[in-house]
Amino acid sequence: MLPGLLYDPSRHGKPRWYVRIRGRRKRLIGVDSLPPLNITPAVQAAYEDAKARLGVPDKTMKGTGSLRWLVEMYFRSKVFARLNDLTQSERRSVLNRIVVQHGEKPFARMEPRHVEAIRDEVDGEPANKRVKCLRYLFKWAISAEHAKRNPAKEVPLIPTGSTGYTAWLRDDILAYENRHPVGTKARLALALFLYTGQRKSDVVQFGPLTIRGERLVFIQHKGRARKPKRMSIPLIEPLRQILDATPLGNMTWLETEYGQPFSIAGFGSKFRKWCDEAGLQGLSAHGIRKATGIIAAERGATAHEIMAILGHSTLEEAERYTREVNAAKLADSGLAKAFGDEG
Repeated sequence: MLPGLLYDPSRHGKPRWYVRIRGRRKRLIGVDSLPPLNITPAVQAAYEDAKARLGVPDKTMKGTGSLRWLVEMYFRSKVFARLNDLTQSERRSVLNRIVVQHGEKPFARMEPRHVEAIRDEVDGEPANKRVKCLRYLFKWAISAEHAKRNPAKEVPLIPTGSTGYTAWLRDDILAYENRHPVGTKARLALALFLYTGQRKSDVVQFGPLTIRGERLVFIQHKGRARKPKRMSIPLIEPLRQILDATPLGNMTWLETEYGQPFSIAGFGSKFRKWCDEAGLQGLSAHGIRKATGIIAAERGATAHEIMAILGHSTLEEAERYTREVNAAKLADSGLAKAFGDEG
């Protein structure tokens, strides 16, 4: 039996398990099982989460009450476990960097001015990521009854002037295609990005299991735990031609040299290598997604149509593409009227 684990059925005889620590109220862990309890990974996770919520330190950890301790408790929480792999990786990276310099400081004494100082240790978007990750950390800490306030919530983000990832131009696409001919895995990757408008976390799952007739049907990876978004995209002819001309994997169309589906991070590294080989340093896979939206807008797609292609949650996101294209067309027609041949 795990230390502090208590079996205490309800007055109606329903099985209930608690974690009880001396001097603190007991906490239900929600495991519906009669004694003896089978300590499965799910039970262990529920037990550890209950201990973390009660503020019980792991015996192998030092510095209870420190920022390092709080971050470790967050990493062990169910809230963190529900995040997708990419989000977990990013938050671990950002928070671990903060912990290197500030890990031994008491988190209960952290004020907005301290968060600002941590933010200003780096520049640009990395600075804003620090604030965002600390906001998430303290939001969880409040729900877990470790903290009473969120000092990062009061700290503003720094205006960076960034419009996000750089969209690929037609010349960029041609340079990549010239370096990676049809039939290669690298060219297939480009086609999947360009002709579906999806992120790399979705592209790595495309394969026989995501085909329904002549359509790609899947749940977008981003936000799937909170707001699952079901996508249904036509398998258009240019993509079908690339698929027909390329050796495909059995589980997913894109596979590693060992015949296994790519991890998201592994595929990101591989695609970075393919871009570098084509002389496209500074461009990313997400920039192809933006290119798809721009090309669709240039050819007359409405904001609602772009929203359906890319899977945006709000119309405002999709309208960026149509606004930019319409502005360019207006500039063309305006200058033509002002200085064109009056003939």
